[in-house]
Amino acid sequence: FCAARPDPDVRRRLDIAGDEPMMLYAGRLSREKGVELLPGMLREQPGVLVVAGSGSARSRVEHQCRKAGIAHRVRWLGHVTDRQGLATLMATADCFVHPAPREAYGLALLEALAAGSRLVASDGIGIAPVIRDRGAVLVPGDDPAALARGVATALEQPRPRPDLSDLSWDRVFRREWDLYRRLVEAA
Repeated sequence: FCAARPDPDVRRRLDIAGDEPMMLYAGRLSREKGVELLPGMLREQPGVLVVAGSGSARSRVEHQCRKAGIAHRVRWLGHVTDRQGLATLMATADCFVHPAPREAYGLALLEALAAGSRLVASDGIGIAPVIRDRGAVLVPGDDPAALARGVATALEQPRPRPDLSDLSWDRVFRREWDLYRRLVEAA
């Protein structure tokens, strides 16, 4: 994901004008991921939402988009299996939106950050402190208006190119084991 670069052909294939903000959600389409907040966000935020994922909530979200009159501003890609293609999609997006109000971690956010995308996510996810320190805009969960304001704020910021070397699996596991060791010693 760190090697991914924006690709103008992606925007052309998705029929997104050069000056239109391209927001991306990539993940499972399920209620617990907060995807039903996306139509409310899109009603208040100009641009196009690209959805890369599949799941049981898709029909509800599509219905919400049609009912709100914004269905023409959503591009449904389905599940993207090509990791390089997903990385390019993340690098091309102006903002990666992760509406899950709660989540243990949020690996897609790190992937999007590594690809150089601006991030908007709920302040209730486990990785919030890590991405906040790298320029992510964190908003209260369960609030589509806050999500839209977060996107507007993120779009005013430059694209991140963070150093993520401290988040390698070796370093993360080493810190985790150090924590376990200290907990056992304190017990």
